[in-house]
Amino acid sequence: VNCRFGPDTTYQAVGYLLRGYTTPILGVSTANGWWYIQDPRQPGIYCFVSRTVTDTTGDISALPPIATPLTRVINITVMVDLPDTVTPCVGGWPVTAGFDATIETNGPALVTYRWELSQGNVSGVIEKEFTAFGAQRVQESQHIGAQGAYWVRLHVLSPNDLTTQTDYTVPCTP
Repeated sequence: VNCRFGPDTTYQAVGYLLRGYTTPILGVSTANGWWYIQDPRQPGIYCFVSRTVTDTTGDISALPPIATPLTRVINITVMVDLPDTVTPCVGGWPVTAGFDATIETNGPALVTYRWELSQGNVSGVIEKEFTAFGAQRVQESQHIGAQGAYWVRLHVLSPNDLTTQTDYTVPCTP
């Protein structure tokens, strides 16, 4: 049985219970009746298991309600795609740099983010809906007017603040 970050299959599995495992039930979700437990295999890891796939013993009427935890962005990656070579050093500008990123969440969320570029450009705030945990791809591009060293930053604003930056160089091959 998967033990999930939140009380639904749309949340990331952070552990599991095997047949025959026992663990105290610490609470019940306020959202839809999943059990809140400590993963018996991983001390310090707390998660939700569906009560429809578990057996219980004892009095469960006094279990405290547990609110659904806030989903978080847990990882961001950014890659830069440049032309293989920029041969016409004079007159061949601008070149287009493509930015390809993934944003990963541990559950459903509305993610807001913006692109920030070393040339001073900042995009408007962009929204991306995640209906379940996992990674989604986002893209942007920028015209570069000269050879040199640059960076691109993807800044997640919500549901939590998280930033990653990638440095890149635009060469000029005569």
